[in-house]
Amino acid sequence: MNIVVITTDKHQPNEHDIIHSLFAEGLQRLHVRKPNLALSEVRSYIEQIDRSFRNRLVIHRHHELHREFGLGGVHISSFDRANPTILTATSHLPPDSVSTSIHAWNELKDLPFTCSYVFISPVFDSISKPGYNAGIDLHELSRIKSGQKGNSAFPGVYGLGGINATNIGILEQHGFDGAAVLGSIWMEPDPVAAFRKLRCSIGEKFS
Repeated sequence: MNIVVITTDKHQPNEHDIIHSLFAEGLQRLHVRKPNLALSEVRSYIEQIDRSFRNRLVIHRHHELHREFGLGGVHISSFDRANPTILTATSHLPPDSVSTSIHAWNELKDLPFTCSYVFISPVFDSISKPGYNAGIDLHELSRIKSGQKGNSAFPGVYGLGGINATNIGILEQHGFDGAAVLGSIWMEPDPVAAFRKLRCSIGEKFS
């Protein structure tokens, strides 16, 4: 089961040091979501991340930075899926470089492109957004997957919203391919230790 970390929208003290430590701990995908930053600010943010880790970054806005920095992918939000300009600008990317977000299972069949994985939320009550409560039937995924056997274009499904070391195993039991986390990392006193705890809770071993 894969674990994706999403950045906070606000600046976090020692954020880049934490990011480098998360990568050193084995993080394979960091989603750079900074909706309030201008293109130049996001560029500066990425420049502060070691070149050896940039292919593990997925950019949520200013998708042109994907090519400029050789990033690992782009994330197209549910809102951006309705924007023809964004869809055209990212249409050249291979499916394994694209991810998106959905908020209901029926959205899976209406995606206008093939992608590597989708975030579906909220699977549990959000940690970082009080009042954003669970609204996804976790049991539905196994039924959907059983009807998609042999479909190589079917994306991986990652849960998002309220995931922590206590409940991440529930997603694994229901056949989720991964989990995307934000509050359970950045709202902890030691984000790196929190990430390590998440990995250990699904049985990942450390050398």
